Amino acid sequence: VSLGFLFMNFVLSSLLNAANQQKINTRNLGFTMLLNIVLNLVFIPLLGVWGAALASSISTLFLFILNLIAARKIVVIDLQIVNKMFLAFTLSLLMLVLVYYLKSLIFWPLTIIVGGAFYLVGLWLLKILTIADIKYLKNSLANK
Repeated sequence: VSLGFLFMNFVLSSLLNAANQQKINTRNLGFTMLLNIVLNLVFIPLLGVWGAALASSISTLFLFILNLIAARKIVVIDLQIVNKMFLAFTLSLLMLVLVYYLKSLIFWPLTIIVGGAFYLVGLWLLKILTIADIKYLKNSLANK
């Protein structure tokens, strides 16, 4: 779950460093470290290894939020794009649930096809993926 936020944190941290905002980046990392320590102290005795994973995921999300707030002061972030990313992420979670459910009902390689079709149709219905996008992708791949 936290892998996507981890990669986005790398981009946001690099942006802050490039914009001469190293102090803010370091401050955010410090707050996140403190939060992670507290969460580990709480969750590991209760959940063991899963508690450490949960603490890590929450901390990564926390760092993402702090870095995103700082980045918005440097660059204009198009909230429409962020909204589309959130919808695509939510759609991927729904696809996960669908594939997980279907794997016990149908031959598992078919779940990949069904899940992919579900995701693509969902992207199209939510207007995240348009016909123009598909044409652009087709032309880009055909020219290589």
